[in-house]
Amino acid sequence: MVLQLEVRNKTGGKVQAKVNVELNGTPSPENLVNVNLPVTPCNVVLFSGDTRALRFLVKIDPSKEAWAPMKLTFESENVA
Repeated sequence: MVLQLEVRNKTGGKVQAKVNVELNGTPSPENLVNVNLPVTPCNVVLFSGDTRALRFLVKIDPSKEAWAPMKLTFESENVA
C-alpha cells in the first residue's frame, strides 16, 4: 500500500513549498511504525497550475491495515 503526498499550485505565480513528514506522538501497538519516514523536508518550486508528488510512503508490511499517526508540516511562499 502506498500513500502519496501531492501539492498543487492554484495561484497565478511561482510558489516555493516545503513539506515534512514525522510521527505524531507515540504509535500504539495497533498502529506500529510500518513505514520508513524521510529524514529531511522536501522543497519544491511550483509554477502556476503545477501539481507535484512530493513523497511516496510505502508500507513495510502491506498486510497490516493501519498507518502510524503522522504529522505533516507544510509551508509555502510566493517567489518573485
